[in-house]
Amino acid sequence: MIDLPLQIASALPPQSHRLLLHSATQHNQQKTFSFVSCHPVQTLTLINNQLVLNDDTGRRIAHTFIDPFDLIEDWIDKESQTDLFHRYNDDAPFPMVAGFISYDFGYPLQSIQRSHAHQPSHPLLWFGFYSALWRYDHQTTQQTIIGTRQHCLERLKETIQHPKAITPHPLSPFQSNWTQKQYTEQFTRVQQYITEGDIYQVNLSHRLTSTMTTTTGDPLGIYTAVSKKSPAAFGAFVESDHLTLISNSPECFLERTSFNDPLKTHPIKGTCSKNISEEQLKAFVTNEKECAEHLMIVDVVRNDLGRIATIGSVNVDSLLQQIELPTLYHLVSTISCMSQEKLSDIIYATFPGGSITGAPKIRSMQIIDELESVERSIYTGAIGYFGAQGAINLSIAIRTAYLCDDKLHLHVGGGIVSDSTASGEWEETQDKALAWRQAIASCT
Repeated sequence: MIDLPLQIASALPPQSHRLLLHSATQHNQQKTFSFVSCHPVQTLTLINNQLVLNDDTGRRIAHTFIDPFDLIEDWIDKESQTDLFHRYNDDAPFPMVAGFISYDFGYPLQSIQRSHAHQPSHPLLWFGFYSALWRYDHQTTQQTIIGTRQHCLERLKETIQHPKAITPHPLSPFQSNWTQKQYTEQFTRVQQYITEGDIYQVNLSHRLTSTMTTTTGDPLGIYTAVSKKSPAAFGAFVESDHLTLISNSPECFLERTSFNDPLKTHPIKGTCSKNISEEQLKAFVTNEKECAEHLMIVDVVRNDLGRIATIGSVNVDSLLQQIELPTLYHLVSTISCMSQEKLSDIIYATFPGGSITGAPKIRSMQIIDELESVERSIYTGAIGYFGAQGAINLSIAIRTAYLCDDKLHLHVGGGIVSDSTASGEWEETQDKALAWRQAIASCT
């Protein structure tokens, strides 16, 4: 069966800041869309402590004292005044500012002193300002091109007329930056922190790296391969100036249709392999360790939302729901609130997500920085978009790789609590990498 969003994305020219936000599976029984675009009219990058805005003429403007999310909100508000915007009377989240926020953006955000030097080649955030989008409604199968600038609409219409075959880069098998013995040593240090009362839970990860065996191919082909192995609700392919992101995330960080709708988050915490019996699955859903681990994170997230919520509006809509993926089972909850705060306040109150840091969040982030020997970069950051009328849709960047200097990096991790075992947690990280291992094997 042809995947239409992937077919449309194949027509986009490389190095045009290609964007694919791909709902390969339905999320939370809600209306789902996929989006394709390229050639943003502006890009916004935070790197080396400098915020840089580039427009489509190549002009470069450095902003030292301006908040990036204020710039995003101002641009969306301005684009929303155009005549074309008012021709579309539906829930399309345009004009769209789409891209990513690195996990490492959370350290200056939370005023945490780093123990490792930040890699200057990796931006803390990158967003493209897209004035034309191809949109696909997965429920009605309707496809539409929408936008706020006529020349952008015409260019996108012409571009997507010519889909082509995409060949992925051949890749070597993944190699971890840690052996199981090294992982166990860091696991033991986490357990010491728990015993000493510093934290209740920490998400500990290691990095898998694959090398391109030739320079021929297209990274969009890698996304296609992993999406076929394990379709995800928050698939994404984002081509920025410094990194190409290939995401197969099942986890929603923040979503909202408009200012008048609830702001929701859907933390995932609790994982087991699909290679288990029905009895083992029932035991997983009611497992004391898994449930306790999950409830800790629900409390962290409730606290985060409470910082920007209308008083009394924080609510746990669903708790400990089982979701099924092609290779894994997860436990997920939904927490919501109403908020009229501006975008920067919402991001600063909630980022990074509690499900991928630990409890309490700040101390967990300090321990992650101490124990993990490489930068997380985009891993456990956020990917997605902001749109008109307060629309937000961001995923947690798990099951997410980034391509840089002919290397494909994929981090895998999991939450460690007092009754976790080193062997069990190591095995969980291997389970989380399974679909990706299968995908890169199919690329060779």
